[in-house]
Amino acid sequence: MTSSNVRRRSGDSPGPAAPGAVRIVQVAPDYLPVPPLKYGGIERMVHDLTETLVERGYDVYLYALPGSRTSAKLIPYEHTVPNPEEILRFVERTLPEGTALIHDHTHRSIIGRAKLPVPTLCTIHGSQTNPVDRPVYLSARALEHVGRGQGTYVFNGINLADYPFEREKKTYLLFMGVISWHKGIVQAIDAAEAADKDLIIAGPLYDVSYYRREVEPRLRANRRLRYIGETGGEERTNLLRHAEALLFPTSWEEPFGLIMVETMACGTPVLAFPNGAVPHVMAGFPELICADTDEMAKKARARDYPDPAALRAYVEANFSREKMAVRYAELYRAAIAEGPGAGSYSAEEWELKLSCEKLVREGKLEEALREYERWLALPDVPAERRIYACELAAGLCGRMNDATLELRYALRSFEYGVPRAELLCRIGYIRLRSEEWRQAAYWFEAATRLPKPADPGPLFAESCWSWLPHVQLCVCYSRMGRIEPARRHNDIALSLAPNNEYALHNKRWLDSLPPDS
Repeated sequence: MTSSNVRRRSGDSPGPAAPGAVRIVQVAPDYLPVPPLKYGGIERMVHDLTETLVERGYDVYLYALPGSRTSAKLIPYEHTVPNPEEILRFVERTLPEGTALIHDHTHRSIIGRAKLPVPTLCTIHGSQTNPVDRPVYLSARALEHVGRGQGTYVFNGINLADYPFEREKKTYLLFMGVISWHKGIVQAIDAAEAADKDLIIAGPLYDVSYYRREVEPRLRANRRLRYIGETGGEERTNLLRHAEALLFPTSWEEPFGLIMVETMACGTPVLAFPNGAVPHVMAGFPELICADTDEMAKKARARDYPDPAALRAYVEANFSREKMAVRYAELYRAAIAEGPGAGSYSAEEWELKLSCEKLVREGKLEEALREYERWLALPDVPAERRIYACELAAGLCGRMNDATLELRYALRSFEYGVPRAELLCRIGYIRLRSEEWRQAAYWFEAATRLPKPADPGPLFAESCWSWLPHVQLCVCYSRMGRIEPARRHNDIALSLAPNNEYALHNKRWLDSLPPDS
């Protein structure tokens, strides 16, 4: 099936495309609105790209949280708690008719990994490696270090109109970002104190215990250090434009560092550690890169900075949103010409999948099961999707209270490849429901011994590869009167998921037992 045949599955299309316009779908993460009210580099980039594409004549749809503001056609998520699988299911169900390309910005590249029958581009905004056909990284360093040279990179760009230029600076240094070890907050404080400078700290708390242990005591001891919390809007840009310099002692493999570009756009210099993409982003001003906090403090004391106008011109030449959009438009054209990646859904398979989901939503479970059988009978379906179809069919049988057929589909998945933890946990749970504790424990134990696949395909339930089988083994062994292995597995579950309500409930029960149990 070509992308032009993709149909919107629920709701009305927000509007017709302009004649001849290429329809592009942007899929944002589901943590913050687009653009963000305060912190949120990914959402800010998605907003700038989307707005520029609309201005360039593309017919753009944006999947994002309700309340997002855009010139594109907004399709707001319906779920309320961040969940990448919910993003995928929603996009599959509501993808606008005539979509030429999907641009996936989600953290796990959940859309790109699903192999939809539409060319899909995936921007990797973090430091994780996602197994997708067309990965796009944020810098040459990220492409090399994270992507191992597979894919390409596009610099983030900004709307310079959002960042007013200021030549006259005040005397404070600025740290703006997540308050955490990986952004170098402690090193920023060290440098500011060594330089005998005021430091304003702005950003959300990442780890409250880290803040209370490493940062808060320093603030109490030095009145020249001031934490003002998370900022946005005019307050944020005023801080950037008036600062003497931004301190950016990033301590991890920085994939890009949008704050550096935003700061220089205001004519404000950036003193940064050379980690990750920093040398690439700061290539025009290598004299601002610092090997350590001593050098950062020395440069801050000296105040020998580039001319503010040169900083602004550098951003305009290399990091404008127009430049970013031009490069992405080139990648869009190439991807559309190439078509969906290898292993993507065929037309018939995609229609069967959507038909199954529609019948399930309508409560026509027996008809849906027949459609799953048709799906499994198709030729040339990749093994991981046959396994996925078996899991979906097994789940449907579970809803129908047919444990025999549920077990049959779960076991049938073994015909198509290495057993998956999701299916082993399902079989274990079937046995657990019938109180066959020993058999249930066998299948849950088997699930704990499987290595997590590098590319799990469309079927992936994180809990089945981590805490869930251990919680269930605690139940099985306690029912068999074997308290020691029950404790051991519940402890493992808590080490993997410390706040899990089931493991905590088990621990309270186990702790209530007599010591000689």
